[in-house]
Amino acid sequence: MERLELNHLTLGATRRVLSERLGLNPSRNVLRRVFETTLGNPLFTLEVGRVIAGRGATAIGDELPVPDEVEALLGTRVRGLTTPVRRLLLALALQADLRVSQLVALSGEDALHDALEAAVVVVDGDRVRPAHPLLAAAARARARAAERRRLHLEFAEVVADEELRALHLALATTLPDDALAATVPAAAARASTRGAAQQAVTLAEHALRLTPHDSSHRSERLLDLAGYLEVAGERTRAIAE
Repeated sequence: MERLELNHLTLGATRRVLSERLGLNPSRNVLRRVFETTLGNPLFTLEVGRVIAGRGATAIGDELPVPDEVEALLGTRVRGLTTPVRRLLLALALQADLRVSQLVALSGEDALHDALEAAVVVVDGDRVRPAHPLLAAAARARARAAERRRLHLEFAEVVADEELRALHLALATTLPDDALAATVPAAAARASTRGAAQQAVTLAEHALRLTPHDSSHRSERLLDLAGYLEVAGERTRAIAE
């Protein structure tokens, strides 16, 4: 008898599967997000890839889709969780790699204990992560927009990083806000300086979205976004902007 050990897909194998099975040639950013979201599971990789193929290119700031088949599998498990545990999973979907103290401040110790008992989260040192990224994605897909915005506001109170704080405040705001729009470009510039091109694009997109159409700063922020997109390898989008 010959025994074969089946490991998860590597990043390169993920690219080959998406190319050979679905004809997809995603950018490196999208490829890495698919890999990190599916953890190299071939079934999940193909299902996420099919949704991406059906809806077109995924921009840097877009959330990766949760396919119906995966949602049916994991969504049932999420639906059976208590409200505090679902909220805790949503927090991990909105902000990855949270510290235990941050998550307790947001959701409470009991919710964390219950989530551990339900085996939907894992504590690694002083960090907490979902047992599988798609569990958190299913919790995000089931949450209402208002619930996500409230949680982003709470995140802005507990995160120490100024870039993250600016991002969460932007994500909690739906209407143009001149005062907030003035703070986000500085965070985008800091992200760009430290080489976080994707984070710079995301922040610059929010800065433009929050800038009123009659603002004198709008053209400047549009040019900033185009520059960050080019650095991030999104030349086509940069030209379109």
